[in-house]
Amino acid sequence: MERGQALLTIADLESSWQLELVVPDDRIGYVVAARQADVPELPVEFRLTADERHQYQGHVTEIAQIVEPTANEPGHSPTVRVTASWDKAAPDGEPVLELRPGMTVRARIACGRRSLGYVWLHDLWDAVRRLAT
Repeated sequence: MERGQALLTIADLESSWQLELVVPDDRIGYVVAARQADVPELPVEFRLTADERHQYQGHVTEIAQIVEPTANEPGHSPTVRVTASWDKAAPDGEPVLELRPGMTVRARIACGRRSLGYVWLHDLWDAVRRLAT
């Protein structure tokens, strides 16, 4: 045990739950732009990594105003915390896996429609733009 290490986490498992999503800094612009385009509650689809069978729905409730640096990890960009709420019910009526604080999810925030070429090539385009500057 080291000084400053968390000994336990206390959580009210019966209250409403929130997702804390970590969005890379180079992607948060899409989320902010979509939210400013008259879509205050952006839809979020996610799956619990412990239960990939079910897809859950939620919506963005808050976007942090600060960028958090990564802890000296090469290849990782700074991140922005996005909070989302969700209904704990499974979409097909099956019981939800027993939830625990700290579980991880894979999430997708719906930021609007784009052309197929943009979806496939925007990462390449951004990389070329960064190299050109």
